[in-house]
Amino acid sequence: MEAESTSSQGPVGGASADRASVGGASLPGAVVRRGDAAYEPLRRASVWALNVPARRPDAIVQATSVDDVVAVVRHAAARDTTVAVKGSGHNYAATFLREGGIMLDVSRLDGARLLDDGVTAQVGPGIRSAELARFLNAHGRAFPGGHNATVGIGGFLLGGGMGFNGASWGEFACFEVEAVDVVTAAGELLTISADEHTELFWAARGAGAGFPAVAVGFRLRTWPLPAGMHASRWTYPLDAAREVAAWLQGHADRGGENVERYVAFEADEAGLDHPPVCHVAAIAFEREPAAARAALEELAVSAPAGALSALGPAPITYERLYAGGITGDVLRVVNETIWTDDPVDAAAALAAQVALAPDRRTVAMVDFRPAPRLPLDGAASVAARGFLSWGAKWSDSARDAENAAWVDATDAALTPWRRGRYLNESDVLRHPERARDCFSPAAWERIAAVRARYDPDGRFPSAY
Repeated sequence: MEAESTSSQGPVGGASADRASVGGASLPGAVVRRGDAAYEPLRRASVWALNVPARRPDAIVQATSVDDVVAVVRHAAARDTTVAVKGSGHNYAATFLREGGIMLDVSRLDGARLLDDGVTAQVGPGIRSAELARFLNAHGRAFPGGHNATVGIGGFLLGGGMGFNGASWGEFACFEVEAVDVVTAAGELLTISADEHTELFWAARGAGAGFPAVAVGFRLRTWPLPAGMHASRWTYPLDAAREVAAWLQGHADRGGENVERYVAFEADEAGLDHPPVCHVAAIAFEREPAAARAALEELAVSAPAGALSALGPAPITYERLYAGGITGDVLRVVNETIWTDDPVDAAAALAAQVALAPDRRTVAMVDFRPAPRLPLDGAASVAARGFLSWGAKWSDSARDAENAAWVDATDAALTPWRRGRYLNESDVLRHPERARDCFSPAAWERIAAVRARYDPDGRFPSAY
């Protein structure tokens, strides 16, 4: 098996006071201990955003093989300490970074191969979304990977995975996972699937930073490459948010298959040369160019008047999608999300909050989707017609509290429309009480039972 990666967006919280230190010299891989000259630069580099939490593990281990992972977990078990797992580090809460214990970095476990059926891919969770797309596209295949090039596939999948064309390709990417190779809290290497260790496999599809094992390989069901991909873009004034939202959600409700449609609201600040705006993007994932153009032309027919600009439909590739990105520059960031069954009113309320953001680099997004059809075989259990995500972005650490307060005020303003949250983009460390919103009540209880069975000693401390 070539998959060689792990990535639960790792456990969080401090090691308990009675936990032993990592001690000893038997840790495998590249080991950097607290106090080493290389420690602090490596700790800071582990987080993709500029605001790095103050939490400090006792040691950082960069695994280069599955054997390294097994050895680290067994080392931790022998010394009664914790293991927090890091993939790409592209996580708003940095759940892999905690006080004490071992941070196990699996970003180097990034292999990928297509199996003999030409459909199934075996990948290591260290592989990043753009790299996975590049590999699969070369073989005429595609997968609903993360929207940002640097999103590691491991943590993305374990937390559910809202990827490109996801609403048409299985709702969440985790439901395209056929099997996972894991290292358990006892240091045992297992393959889990719908037929083997079914409860742990269920948790691997959405439990995220509550998953009680280390994922070291994924077997993925891939899709034919949509060779006819096209994209269109529009820009509207921010005060057109409600009208824009009604247009996009109306298209989703009519069943616009294989079309992803979202709007990004950008803030403003005195002295800048443009007002707040709504940037609309629509991407058609079709096998033939004519079908993709037709889908976007049909969307354009009902576009509201008053657009400041309009582009497309024009051909686009995964390479160009990832080159452009949709989450902007890397800055200091605090993020939150909700799912809603009323995307139009919720989007209008979110746009009003964006106009009040402390920094104009702040971005909020709304993804307009058909009514969800979630499978019942995974911990990912909450979705709705609308997905809202907002991230305060800024560069001056003196404004940390101000920007975090705006994120929380926006959350409060959106409470009337909230019916859940998305685990991968919600900061459940700042607000642990929000973690329950990421799961159905039944899934919440079931995750606790799976953790009690597979990790009774808390070797992989949960983020919630």
